[in-house]
Amino acid sequence: MTNINDIMTTQEAAERWGLNPGSVKHLCTGIGKVKPRLLEGEECRKSGGVWIITREGMERLYGKEHPKQTYYFAELQNSGSYRQAEKLKATSLRAAKREASMRQVFQGTTLEIGNSVNEDGFITNPIARKEDGKTWETI
Repeated sequence: MTNINDIMTTQEAAERWGLNPGSVKHLCTGIGKVKPRLLEGEECRKSGGVWIITREGMERLYGKEHPKQTYYFAELQNSGSYRQAEKLKATSLRAAKREASMRQVFQGTTLEIGNSVNEDGFITNPIARKEDGKTWETI
């Protein structure tokens, strides 16, 4: 018997695998001269105007589901200072770096990204840092 969590909409599949929803829909429909990559009737089908997809079909193309990651950033005055972290909307490190860069308020500060904070709201395990005028470095 099929587990209900193994069947999802294209929107949910996009969120669970970190993909663009339109790209996931095109896995079912194809686009232009590109044929669909999912097997209709086995891995996907249309139901009431909505495409639904199986977990097996997504795993065949993209591997196991990527657990959703939460990222936080803090803008520091210098390397020894601490500031409460803010949660980012990004679900990948690349997107977190871009979002943190866009949210930077002050010139001359260091941006720090982590994926957990303590009870006081400070990043406990930084994973990336960007000093003023430099590129992002992974810690």
